[in-house]
Amino acid sequence: MTRLPRLISLLAWLATAMFAVPTSAQHQEGHSHAAAHHPKASPAAIALHDLMEPLWHAQPGAARTAKACGMADEIKQRVKTAATRPIPENAAILNSALALETACTTKNDADASREIDHLHQLFYKIAE
Repeated sequence: MTRLPRLISLLAWLATAMFAVPTSAQHQEGHSHAAAHHPKASPAAIALHDLMEPLWHAQPGAARTAKACGMADEIKQRVKTAATRPIPENAAILNSALALETACTTKNDADASREIDHLHQLFYKIAE
């Protein structure tokens, strides 16, 4: 009788191990969030997303703005690389990256924060 609880416990563990759904970290190992959710996005757009995602999902405030301003030139370069299709949103996202750079240079945190969010909205336009 003492073996039955052990056997049941072992079988339960094996079933869990065999049929468990992988965690999102396991599922996405080696895969970008952007690539999974934006399958039509170019590699350059995915690279832009991967750079910007921590900013887009961070709490707005001084820390997020400071981090974005420290990356403003790299953001601008990735936007230039990603925005290559002949659609109106390409000009808009480039203008937003330039506006972010200007806001950072002039220490206008409110405008910088607004441009971080605007870049997020425009990403969806160039990624599809």
